[in-house]
Amino acid sequence: MQGWGVIAGWRTAAVSLQLPASESPTTRFTLCVITTKGEAYFGWLHSQIERTGRSNQIVIDLVEEICQLFPMVSKHPNPKWIGAILSNIPSPALNESLDQFLDIMQATIQRIQAAK
Repeated sequence: MQGWGVIAGWRTAAVSLQLPASESPTTRFTLCVITTKGEAYFGWLHSQIERTGRSNQIVIDLVEEICQLFPMVSKHPNPKWIGAILSNIPSPALNESLDQFLDIMQATIQRIQAAK
């Protein structure tokens, strides 16, 4: 994902995959977080997209595609958390569908960059 401009934001128990905003190097979009167990989750992208004036549809599409690929997760029922999923994506499922996951992430990155 580094080839797409994504950088790692290391934390104690996880790494966040972040895309720097082209208009401000201090603004980053957290695409997803990977835990030390290899599980993935989503949650912050909605507010980051909103703050930069981009369309929430980017996040809505991302969550819908993730939930279709990984049926063990679902979108958060609270409309304030439109960018979040319930349950983490388990590591085995992520590994099994990694190519499709990366396709979704690449498409999301392209949508964010095109929405400048």
